[in-house]
Amino acid sequence: MPHSLDRRTLLKMLTAATALPLVMAAPRLAFAATGDLVVRADKDITNLDPANRTSVVEGNILRACAQNLARFKPNVLEWEPDAAKSLVQVSETEITFELNPGQMFSGGYGEMTAEDVKFSFERFLPAADGTKPAYADDWAALDKVEVTGTYTGRILLKNPAPALWLIAICDGSGVIISKKATEALGAAISTTVVGTGPYTMTEWKPNESITLTANPDYKGSDTAGFTRIIIKPVTEFRTALLAYQAGEIAFTEIDPVTIADVTALPDSVVLNKQSIDYTWIGINTQKAPFDNLKVRQALRLGIDMDMVIAGAYSGTVERAHSLMAPGLLGYWADAPVYNRDIAAAQALLAEAGVPQMTATLTCLNDAKSQATAAIVQANLAEIGVAVTINALDGGAYWSMGEGDQSKDLELTLITYGGKFDPSFQTQWFTGAQVGLWNWQRWTNEEFDTLNEKAGTTTDPDARGPMYVRMQELLDESASCLWITHGAKTFVHSKTLVPAAAEWGRLAIAVLPSSLNPAMMQKISLPQWAGVVKVCRRNDVDTLSALRDAACAGGGVDTFGCADGAVCDAALRQRRSDHHSARAARHTRTAGDVYHADGAGSARARTDVVVFEASGVGGFGHRHRLKPPHRNHTV
Repeated sequence: MPHSLDRRTLLKMLTAATALPLVMAAPRLAFAATGDLVVRADKDITNLDPANRTSVVEGNILRACAQNLARFKPNVLEWEPDAAKSLVQVSETEITFELNPGQMFSGGYGEMTAEDVKFSFERFLPAADGTKPAYADDWAALDKVEVTGTYTGRILLKNPAPALWLIAICDGSGVIISKKATEALGAAISTTVVGTGPYTMTEWKPNESITLTANPDYKGSDTAGFTRIIIKPVTEFRTALLAYQAGEIAFTEIDPVTIADVTALPDSVVLNKQSIDYTWIGINTQKAPFDNLKVRQALRLGIDMDMVIAGAYSGTVERAHSLMAPGLLGYWADAPVYNRDIAAAQALLAEAGVPQMTATLTCLNDAKSQATAAIVQANLAEIGVAVTINALDGGAYWSMGEGDQSKDLELTLITYGGKFDPSFQTQWFTGAQVGLWNWQRWTNEEFDTLNEKAGTTTDPDARGPMYVRMQELLDESASCLWITHGAKTFVHSKTLVPAAAEWGRLAIAVLPSSLNPAMMQKISLPQWAGVVKVCRRNDVDTLSALRDAACAGGGVDTFGCADGAVCDAALRQRRSDHHSARAARHTRTAGDVYHADGAGSARARTDVVVFEASGVGGFGHRHRLKPPHRNHTV
């Protein structure tokens, strides 16, 4: 879930404090001949129990080491079968499934059956005493899972649940774990994954590394692309970027502030995506004097959120005014904008009987959070509120979601991760989440009723206004002071390629001309149905033609090649569809073309792989494609 004095002086101080010294040197590849990949995560694991996970990191590890009935296709909100052989929505309240046989749990815990599906999903239901796991609302519509055979069953819902596929079945709450292992391991399930996925978690060194190893018993189609993935928890963006520059990691999220500098790094690719997350300052509405609405309204008018955006984020993100990000169902386009008004804030505090007061602002101890806290501290001092900053490491901070520890909070700087259905965002602000993740401890009967009703309404035209009204209620409470929806910015080595929406089919491979025909046939047949084209390394014309053929159905996602800048420049340039189609026709008649599937054409939306037969140099390919020969592995 996650992520200062006069105005000019404050911003100058913060900009200097958050600037990153960049060494303009090419990062070494963070993986070796064994196929190891080293990446950075922003925090260590806390709880790997799917029903009680605490971060995106844990969700990603679960999806790598376990399977769902269905999974999202890369980069699109469409699903495809995963552990399921078939998955059918029979009606608004019934889904039937049949598992693929022979899917074995790691650790010797046996084969996945429908009993494991039943166990995994029904764990989200409230206990007999009414207690619920953290992600219970993802399966709030679940009545039961009925087992009809060793591999078959029915998911029966109490009511229609339009969000179920987006936030449960295909996501972290839909991960299938072993019933036998969970019952045997007990509390150890929070630091152990027993799954049937392409990787197994083979080692965890707290606050140092998490190692995922390719699962030799995996039976699915999403084959592991690396022998090992080593995840290093690094909280600070600054430290992570330095590790990337030093070649210690090959992929990391970075601070959007550094985009311009990082883009100039050689052999690196920067990805920048607008986020649907939400960062805000939560106010504990059950603790005096914050239980007074006028105090909360005063705090809202006392903070200069534009200064926060400019100072802590260097103006790289947009300011948020409500819970839902633009583009989501229920986005409140007419949400009020609260600008700083010192006199009005002071007047409200006087009316509340606390013209002078103190407050503790709890936040994570990363640079951005502390920069935000420093601005808030300085702002509120001017209206008569003396703020103490309580900066915590991730473990201590997120543990406040357990055991009702949030009851002692006053002001909290919070970032939660969003999902594409608005019900995921609103669930954390319900009365049922007080003592868990509703750290404002604000409750409202109308909000809870609307949240339940919207979650069972299938018509988006009817659902949208419900979510707008829920945000109006939050606004009236002044319990949440919205800051930003943020942005996600990443840098990675050119040798890594993001997943594509279509994968598993290689259309063109460019190889050094010294490779013998037998090896060409081995690569072409039978691993991929596609085309193998032989050319000299420095044959820019042929490489360009191949590049254009690959671009016929969209941009080419290929990085790195056998001969540095020449191949790289040829492969990365994009052309128009018309030019690409013409180049594709040229490729088919250039000679020395081997057709693995007997087809006489280069297909649209192809994948391109560049190999160096001698093992010197790099190659780029869509990361879901497994290299065809061990001499060519990373």
